[in-house]
Amino acid sequence: MDEQLLASGAPPTGRELRWQDEAARALLEAQVRAKERPEPPAAPGPGLRSSPSERVPQWASDETAAQVGPDTSWRAHERPIHNWEGTPGVVNNQTYVPPSTRYPSPGKRLFRALKRFVGNFFGGLWRFTKLLTLTALFIAVAWVALGYLAPGITSEAGRLLGASGITGNLTSPVAPVYAGIKPSDAGSTDGQTPPPGVDETDHRLGTPVPVTTKSNSYAFMSAGTDQPYVSYDPCRPIHYVVRPTNAPAGGDQAIADAVAAVSRATGFVFINDGLTNEAPSADRPDFQPERYGNRWAPVLFAWESQPEQSKFTENLLPGTETTLGLGGSTAVTVDDKDPTYVTGQVRLNAAELGTMARAPGGFGTITAVVKHELAHVVGLDHVPDPTQLMAATITDQVHDFGAGDLTGLAMLGTGECKPSL
Repeated sequence: MDEQLLASGAPPTGRELRWQDEAARALLEAQVRAKERPEPPAAPGPGLRSSPSERVPQWASDETAAQVGPDTSWRAHERPIHNWEGTPGVVNNQTYVPPSTRYPSPGKRLFRALKRFVGNFFGGLWRFTKLLTLTALFIAVAWVALGYLAPGITSEAGRLLGASGITGNLTSPVAPVYAGIKPSDAGSTDGQTPPPGVDETDHRLGTPVPVTTKSNSYAFMSAGTDQPYVSYDPCRPIHYVVRPTNAPAGGDQAIADAVAAVSRATGFVFINDGLTNEAPSADRPDFQPERYGNRWAPVLFAWESQPEQSKFTENLLPGTETTLGLGGSTAVTVDDKDPTYVTGQVRLNAAELGTMARAPGGFGTITAVVKHELAHVVGLDHVPDPTQLMAATITDQVHDFGAGDLTGLAMLGTGECKPSL
């Protein structure tokens, strides 16, 4: 039937197609099974171990090929050697190192840690010190170089820093000079004296302003025999002159304000004799009739430059100190009485005070300097109290006389009249 259908050329039916597929699938499966069928085991060769079923294990073939005996190391495994005496032993052909040899003792570990810490600390400190030193050296060199190239900038910058409080108080020692006693029965040391009693009155010309809060924070330049201080004659006026050379802006007003403050505190009467061209000096004559007439030379106010006075420096680094002024008087003795001041000098650092005058609040500071020096002239000395204007250093916080200053100035204005002087 099938052959007839195929020969006739008629198309196969669905059943015929299924038969063809099943026949092809059966043939393919038979071929696969034929490939997977294991070959019969070969007869064991000579010297090979085999099982009763004549199968040769793989390990037997490998053993015969390598001609080595079976691995029995697992049967002869050595146990670790426990060596409690701390001496090296052998464990499985390896050297045994006791813990005491492998790890240092706690003391050694602590010592090594401290050694590392100290080394790191001092090494870092040394590096920081070198860096700080080099930085400071660089700043100093730069500041000095800038001072030579533009001195006004460094001086003004240093003063502004001090005035603003960045570098603290603006301190400058103010040392009195020309103070002391020059005893002479004849008057001045050069043998010439003015007529006695010039400008003398029979009473004190003024009265010190009453001190509401008294203090013992004061000191006198010199002491007499009958009184604990040396001062001017309160029964005659104190004349003064001003050398205007090198004076900063506002310098005349600073002198006028200082004179007024000292006059109120002492009761002394000051008379301004005007300007002069006299230069200050350490050996200034106290009697100069050719210049000032037949009387004691007036007190001299002068603004000095650094060439005139070597103590007056300028353009220093911020925080350093310089002398801002010098002040003091000359005393003479007559009739074996206590010495009396007859003239004096106030010498002011023109460069530094001029720079201070241009800074904010600078006028108050330079006025305080003039007050300080004029107080030296009338007889006050330094005190170790920073709240007083007569402290050895001035600050930009103290511009007026303190309680101790006023107490001492009031005493200086109550001395004896000296008509024979």
